[in-house]
Amino acid sequence: MADLPNRIREQRRALHWKQQDLAERVNCSIAQISDLERGARELSYAWMVRIARALDVEPADLLLPEHNSGSLTSAERALVERYRAGSDDQKRQIEQMSDIIVPFVPETPRKRAGAA
Repeated sequence: MADLPNRIREQRRALHWKQQDLAERVNCSIAQISDLERGARELSYAWMVRIARALDVEPADLLLPEHNSGSLTSAERALVERYRAGSDDQKRQIEQMSDIIVPFVPETPRKRAGAA
């Protein structure tokens, strides 16, 4: 599946759905779903939102990893959800613990070539 332009088919199959199942939920034709999965039709933001809503995923989850630098694994997403559900005090504690466990190391500015 690495040659596909997006992850619609992968997400659909994870639910054991046929193209017809997704088409019904998106209110479009099977041909449109097929074209989107193969990249024969442009996957616009509007299409992403409709399809993601039907699949119960985020629109970004339909993108390939190399096109989605902000994608999260399920474990990462669970951590974010736990953080968001916490109180302000709990969030502060999580931030402090994460600084201890994985200290933040800021990037150092690169020196320009020829600079002394």
